[in-house]
Amino acid sequence: MSYRVVQKVSNSRSAFLEIVVAAIVIGICVGIIATFIYSTYEEKANVIVIGAITILIASTYVLSQKLGSSRHAQLTIKSFLLLSKDCKSVIQVPRYHYGEALYRYLTGAFEENSALKAQWLKEPMASGFKFDPQKGTGTFKRSASSKLVEEATEYYVLDTLSIHLTDYFNKPHYPSSMLNELTRKDVSGILLSNRFMELFTRSMEDRECFKDHGNSAGKVVTAFGKNGAIYQRFDLVLPIKSSVGRGKEREVIIETDNFIMSIKVTCSECNHNLPRGFRTII
Repeated sequence: MSYRVVQKVSNSRSAFLEIVVAAIVIGICVGIIATFIYSTYEEKANVIVIGAITILIASTYVLSQKLGSSRHAQLTIKSFLLLSKDCKSVIQVPRYHYGEALYRYLTGAFEENSALKAQWLKEPMASGFKFDPQKGTGTFKRSASSKLVEEATEYYVLDTLSIHLTDYFNKPHYPSSMLNELTRKDVSGILLSNRFMELFTRSMEDRECFKDHGNSAGKVVTAFGKNGAIYQRFDLVLPIKSSVGRGKEREVIIETDNFIMSIKVTCSECNHNLPRGFRTII
């Protein structure tokens, strides 16, 4: 499976322009040929015109369907969290980057904000499933834990994307005049609805757990405080005139001149059996 989604969409746009140019050239040639055929078979002109129009409409439809689908792509990435039997604590899985990051995020957030920890303990994962054996029916309500996992995962995706784009655009052929570096103040719409991002990117001067952190001569990118508290400077490098915001379904939308990217995180709260070998590394 190819994960070069943006590249495929960009390539399809280039291919579309090439096809348009080729179509113009072909159209001119077809016009010359049509003139010759019409002058030769003038008595059957109506039949020839109707047939040509039918073929043109069919060809245009097929081409538009193919190009239209190639300019839209959807990529689904599945992941998992390993929880304790009571579903109240996350178990760290070595060498699983997402799992290790979520463990740090939840640990750091809970140590600094006891209200988040209280929500996690009050409504653990999968606590929203209720089954009535007499009626044989069940109900589901999203737990507070699943909402925390979704927000933490969204922050993980944005942080990973930020690191990747910083490295990607750190090349001589991308001058600063072509780029726009978004910081915490530029994404207030996301901050207000993602408690992990709001907490971890907040200035260390405004947080009790970093009061003993010494002054740094340079720009602090990442720092860790007492009991796992986390500070991470947020910056997202994008092409100039790009924007980041929320969509109608609370998804993150990154809009550039070349494409629009939508990022949505969903936690199913479904249980799965561990693959063979996991018990030996936990």
